[in-house]
Amino acid sequence: MSNLWTISEDPFDARHPHHKETIFTIGNGYLSTRGAFEEGYPHDRRATFMHGVFDAAPIVFTELANAPDWLPFTVWLNGKRFSLDSGVVEAFQRALDLRTGVLTRVVRWRSPSGDTATITFERFLGRNDLNLPIYDPTTGGCRDGLHPDRPNENQGAESTLAFLQALLELRLAENTLQSMEARSQ
Repeated sequence: MSNLWTISEDPFDARHPHHKETIFTIGNGYLSTRGAFEEGYPHDRRATFMHGVFDAAPIVFTELANAPDWLPFTVWLNGKRFSLDSGVVEAFQRALDLRTGVLTRVVRWRSPSGDTATITFERFLGRNDLNLPIYDPTTGGCRDGLHPDRPNENQGAESTLAFLQALLELRLAENTLQSMEARSQ
């Protein structure tokens, strides 16, 4: 029996990317981010919206205003930039777990020069008491914490290093699990 709480895509289908970006949108009640690929894709419609904030431009209909894009992430494999529109996608799976709100994508990719890698992306929009982001995608820093009414704007070395250390630990755990899975096959 399939998992009714998971929306999945396997294999990659380049024919309907905008539809899939909509289907794989994640949100937390205050922000939502379309399911566009972190590394980008030709003609993608990447966007993050803040609920209740509308565009004041004189248009035919009112729409949510775009917030800063926090997704861009570039992956290089031996000097070649990872992109689904170059090289060969050998395996692809994308899944949105509706119970946890986690969007995961695993791609086995062969670069135009023949190098291969399995790349895993995981995305989640969490919440805190103020429903405000602590990570700043513009600076790559992490704010020091929350005041009762706002984030602490300081992005001290300790907070940023703690964030980066946590991110590194997550990546190491993912790599360890992937290695264990590969050895068991």
